[in-house]
Amino acid sequence: MGVTTRPKWGAAPPDTTWMLPAETFEEQLRRRFPDAVVRHADSRVTDAHYITFNVPLDGMPRGGVYSVGHTFVVNDGTPAEWADTLAWFLSLLPPDSGVVALAENNPRSIVPVMRDTDAAHLQLLFEQLVAGT
Repeated sequence: MGVTTRPKWGAAPPDTTWMLPAETFEEQLRRRFPDAVVRHADSRVTDAHYITFNVPLDGMPRGGVYSVGHTFVVNDGTPAEWADTLAWFLSLLPPDSGVVALAENNPRSIVPVMRDTDAAHLQLLFEQLVAGT
């Protein structure tokens, strides 16, 4: 598709929290991407803890943010480049975790996502969200 996107991938539905601690996320991220650059911080507004990361995808540095328990955002890439990582992230969540997807350019389209959605379907979903269809 060639369109760079910033999907606000994977938000926990309102009034819910993912049971995926920062330490577990970082450990699994470093296992998947040994060269990951990771930084921990706390929001000045909400005091929420978040992790920013940069990882190599298809030979290019790509970044994202995990707001602990709430959102997983990926930047600087296409749905095709991020699809496997999105499926990987879903696999880290407990079985009863709710997940919704949306694209920053199309925030009104919020789509529920099943934890067992494969990379090919995630790619198609995000291509549609980014295109606004």
